Amino acid sequence: MKEILKKLREAEPLVVYRLPHEVEFHEKRNLLDWPNSEMFDYPQEIFEFSEDPKECDIIAVLPDEKLVKEQYEFFKENYNNQALLILKIFHLEENSVIEDIYNIYRKGFHEFSDRIIPVHMELSSKHVGVYYDWLWNRQKAAFDDTELYVELNKYSEEGTSSKMFELEEIKIPHGTHKILCMNRVRYDDFSDRSIRRLALNTFLKGKDTIVNDPENRIRLISQEDLELPHDGFGKFHPVHNLYYQSTYVSAYIETLTNVNPANGQVVRALTEKTYNPLIKGHFILPFGYHGLIDDIISYKFMLPDWIDYSYDEEPDTAERFKKYMKSVKDVVELRPVELQNLFRRDLNRLRENRNQFFIQPYSNMYNGIKEFLERVVNPPTRKEIISDIKTKII
Repeated sequence: MKEILKKLREAEPLVVYRLPHEVEFHEKRNLLDWPNSEMFDYPQEIFEFSEDPKECDIIAVLPDEKLVKEQYEFFKENYNNQALLILKIFHLEENSVIEDIYNIYRKGFHEFSDRIIPVHMELSSKHVGVYYDWLWNRQKAAFDDTELYVELNKYSEEGTSSKMFELEEIKIPHGTHKILCMNRVRYDDFSDRSIRRLALNTFLKGKDTIVNDPENRIRLISQEDLELPHDGFGKFHPVHNLYYQSTYVSAYIETLTNVNPANGQVVRALTEKTYNPLIKGHFILPFGYHGLIDDIISYKFMLPDWIDYSYDEEPDTAERFKKYMKSVKDVVELRPVELQNLFRRDLNRLRENRNQFFIQPYSNMYNGIKEFLERVVNPPTRKEIISDIKTKII
C-alpha cells in the first residue's frame, strides 16, 4: 500500500477501475460501473478512471457475499499492486454491517487481505475503515452544486434537470394540512421499518395530513415533472415544494429502526429521509434507531422545543415506537393557528437548518483513504497508544 499512500501524500489523483459502458449486467460482478461512480467526482475528491484494471490504483466493488469468489478471481487475474475498495454506501440494513462484510472479504481475498479498504456510512462504525457520508454528499451536491450533480447523474437519472432541485423561500404555511408523511410502504416487506411505516401511515390517513402511498395509487409528484413521480429504486426525486409549503411537520420512519439481530448493537446512519425535509424547510418528527435524534443534532440541525423527542431516549424499539406515536398524536391535535404561530416563532431555525447544507463541507473519501492507509502502513507504537489513552482519560 506504500505506493498508493505516496500518491495520497502528494495529493496526486488515484486511478479507479470503472467498467466500460457496454458491459452487460450479468457480467458486472458488482464491480464499479458508471451509474455508481458519481461519489468519486464530487468537488473535494481527487480520482481518475480507467477501463484497464492493471493500470489502476484501486479496484472498487459493491459488497455481495454471493459474488466474493468472482470478484476475487477478477482481482487476482488483474492484480498489479492495486487496493480493493469495498463500497458499502448504497444499502443500509441492521443485519448487514461493515465489520461483518470486512471480515467476509478479508477471508475471501485471503492473500490480499492487507490490501482491502472498507468504505461505509455507518456512524456506529467510524472506527472501521473509511467513514464516508455519501448520502450527505449527494444531498449537498444536488442543492448546492446542482449543475455538477445533474452532469454526474446523466446516466442514472436520465431526463432530470436542475429544476428537480429548486428551492423556494421558507414561508409560514396557511393550509389545514398539518403533517407530510413521505413513507413508502411495501406491503410484501415485513422488516421492522416497513411494519412501523404501515402503522404510521394508517394512523395519519384522514387526519388533515398528506400521506404518500404509491402502492395504493397515491403518488406524490416530484419537483421536476408532473409525470415523474416520487418513486423508483435508486432515483433521487424529491417531492414538489408545494407539499412542504402546505404542511408544517414531516413525520417519517428512517431506514434504520432496530438493532443488529446478531449482537444487539445499534446500527446508526442518516439518510435522505431526514435530509429532504430539513433542506425543504420543514420541522421533522422521525422514528429510527435509539439515538437518532442525538445524531441529527450532531449535524448542527436545530429541533423545536414544542415537539416531544424524549421517545428517542427509550432503548427498547417497541416501547420507543409507542412513545413516538404519542408525539405524533400531540402534533396532529394542534390547531392550524397554533402550528402557524409556532412556525412563525421558529422560522429562523428552519432557515438555519437549510443553511447547513450550504456551509458544512463535503465528506471526503480521498482524505479518508489517506488517513486509513497512514494507520495501516505506519501503525502507532505501543508508547503512542498509551499516550493517546492517557490524553483521552485526562
